[in-house]
Amino acid sequence: MAELQLLICAGALEKVVQVRENPTYYLTVEKRFRYARPWDIQFLNDISKKFYGEFAKPWKVTELVRTEQYQKLLVRRGITHADGSSPDRRSAHLVGAIDISKRGLTDDEVKWLRDELVYWESEERIEATEEIYNNVFHIMVFPSYAGPDVIVPTDEDLIKESGCEMRITSKQTAKKKPPRKSKQVKRR
Repeated sequence: MAELQLLICAGALEKVVQVRENPTYYLTVEKRFRYARPWDIQFLNDISKKFYGEFAKPWKVTELVRTEQYQKLLVRRGITHADGSSPDRRSAHLVGAIDISKRGLTDDEVKWLRDELVYWESEERIEATEEIYNNVFHIMVFPSYAGPDVIVPTDEDLIKESGCEMRITSKQTAKKKPPRKSKQVKRR
């Protein structure tokens, strides 16, 4: 969880907020993982508003960012095969991706979403995969979606400039408790 805290502190990830007054999507993501890159959030908001305008219904966002620890748990449970054993077997959710569930969508709604994703792929602003097994659209949004002049510093540079690494490390050190002494049980 420390790497996620570092990215949040440094501003590389932002909280994804569910709008209750006019919900164009809803989140089933655990609260601790409701973070995404700014361009992911922009894409999610733009396309979900367009979808809502067309069909007057929200869709479900099932995944955003994950920690390596959570990713390993999903591998052990057989939910994913992205075990991180090589660069091409790392989950995109470790750096930010969006999963939109197809459950509850009609054939027309799925076709509309598929066509929209194909358009943004042709513009080289996203990379999307339709996962049959998980019944989701898995979407990686590129920083260029936010605009052609967006300069994206590396996560390492953001962390270094923000001083977050030192703050989080000192908090973790302060939280560590001394080892407990084992109690001896008297036998009668």
